[in-house]
Amino acid sequence: MTRLSDRYTIMSDGNFKSFFFDYFNCRNIKYQFLDISVTDHSLIDVINHRREPGKDILLILTPMTIVRLIREKSQWNDFLGEVRAGKIKLIMSAGHPVVEGLGETTVMLSKLLCFKDNNHNVSEESFKDWWWPTDDELSIMADLDIDVLCETGAQGEYMRKSFPKWNFIYLSQIWLIHNEWNPVSIFSKPKREKTFFTFLNQKKHFCQHRRWLADKIKDSQYIKDSITELRESPGSLVGVQQESETKAWDNIYTQYGKFWLDHITLKSWVPDLEMYDSTYFELVCESLGFHPRDDSFYITEKTFKPIMMEHPFVMVSTRHHMKNLRQIGFRTFDGLIDETYDGLEHTKDRIEAIHQELGKLDLKRSRDLYQDSREICRHNRDHLMNLQGRCKFDLWKNLNDYFEKTF
Repeated sequence: MTRLSDRYTIMSDGNFKSFFFDYFNCRNIKYQFLDISVTDHSLIDVINHRREPGKDILLILTPMTIVRLIREKSQWNDFLGEVRAGKIKLIMSAGHPVVEGLGETTVMLSKLLCFKDNNHNVSEESFKDWWWPTDDELSIMADLDIDVLCETGAQGEYMRKSFPKWNFIYLSQIWLIHNEWNPVSIFSKPKREKTFFTFLNQKKHFCQHRRWLADKIKDSQYIKDSITELRESPGSLVGVQQESETKAWDNIYTQYGKFWLDHITLKSWVPDLEMYDSTYFELVCESLGFHPRDDSFYITEKTFKPIMMEHPFVMVSTRHHMKNLRQIGFRTFDGLIDETYDGLEHTKDRIEAIHQELGKLDLKRSRDLYQDSREICRHNRDHLMNLQGRCKFDLWKNLNDYFEKTF
């Protein structure tokens, strides 16, 4: 049986923990890691030096390494010429949710969208990393035939139209793999009649869509009946003195117990039971890319937490996030609340529509929303546990289908 590595010299700049290399090891496919710290030679020279005789090259790279290969010049090897001649096959993928602190592949691609559309309202400070391409470099990159393996979610229509030569391949919602949600479900319990609106923001950076949301809701009437946490930076809250790392998780330790929690890698993924016990629904502010019209479908713990706690939610996310949740088997709350905000194109427009809808939800309507959503919420919790149980199987199947059909 012919293996992929019989035809290609496979090289990657990915993390050795990547699922790619689990898959390659299982299939007995040979590969090499690229040392991108090399600076005394052009990277394309290093790649060709390591090419096995008689084979083309398959490169599995992050966006920043592709930019570097476009940027560097060599007197011996022509990277772009070899790609266009089919001697080098390019795959773009992080293969892991976070790459050297640069964030998810989805977020990095969303930054690239901002270069193609100057009307993105993102400060220049967001693009001062050395590797971000110039306009000319991005045009070259966009004109290459690249397979983009989407391990952190599904790229949307706006991304596909912006990069028509790229072939986007959905692999998984990778965050399903990175936390064990099943034990959390035993802590879900009935809610007392207290406040009705929760805003949980545990991102390390206060991104533009969170600023837009905070500006919109800060003077609203419903905020008076809410539990609100607006984080400006790690461990700090608006109007609250900065806390130490230990103190920040005191309430979580009290709720779950120290032994179990100390074995959880990301404490921000653990639901705050008092928040859910004290509210009727949650306003979820998902992670978004930098471009306000990017409609990539990307799920993190922010969506998973209310699902596991059987809590109804209103969602600030990309366009069609709720529609996409329904397409993968979840049920949403349209009919109990107005979810037409989900189809609006711009993030600001969705926030405005959500603001108007929240203004209609007094304590009685919120209590009714909670009670009327019990069947939906139980279905969603069970479905999430089912998806998590099969997530790695689906990931490997999609990965295997891609390699077998493409090569």
